Amino acid sequence: MRRRERMVACLGAVLLAVAACGVTTVLVVHGSRAVARPQHPDVVPADLTMAAFHSCMPPWNGEGGFAISMDATGHVEFSALGGGSDPEAADAYTAAINSCMTGFTFESAPFAYRDVVSSSVDRLIAYDYAWRWMLPCLAGHDRLPSHIPSFSDFAKPEGAPWSNYYSPTSRDDFDELLEVRYTCGPGTGPLQPHGEFSTR
Repeated sequence: MRRRERMVACLGAVLLAVAACGVTTVLVVHGSRAVARPQHPDVVPADLTMAAFHSCMPPWNGEGGFAISMDATGHVEFSALGGGSDPEAADAYTAAINSCMTGFTFESAPFAYRDVVSSSVDRLIAYDYAWRWMLPCLAGHDRLPSHIPSFSDFAKPEGAPWSNYYSPTSRDDFDELLEVRYTCGPGTGPLQPHGEFSTR
């Protein structure tokens, strides 16, 4: 190899080494940065609707019933139906619930998520998703449900084990639960309609 060819070859090797170091540096610098966590909107996903209700509802031992209404903006209001022999207590009860619920905005179709699992194939997908993703994710946040669903729970036509992944013990606990929900996603996972707010 002539001297000029040797110089060109050496220069090429040096340039390749420099380029490789540059790529490695870029990968190290960018790879070491923490990924920014997307901020979730202040909205309660559909599958947490009942969990939110329960977190705001203390035990009621009085008479009468209650109605729940939701306006177009996703805000919920409780109202007493009669109140039985103590309407003042019923009104105070609903006022306490409504005060608690003012911090929530709900999806406009709070129970639509129940309809996304409608066939045997859907149930198999939900079962596979539970054991591959949901249960490990919940375990990582120390939020496993009290009952770990089995295959038979998913196979029963009347069963809906994906509805029991998130159960708050109090209003404060619900706030933590909501963070876990936005990390682990809806119990129906890949069966959620494309574009739904409640996807991960």
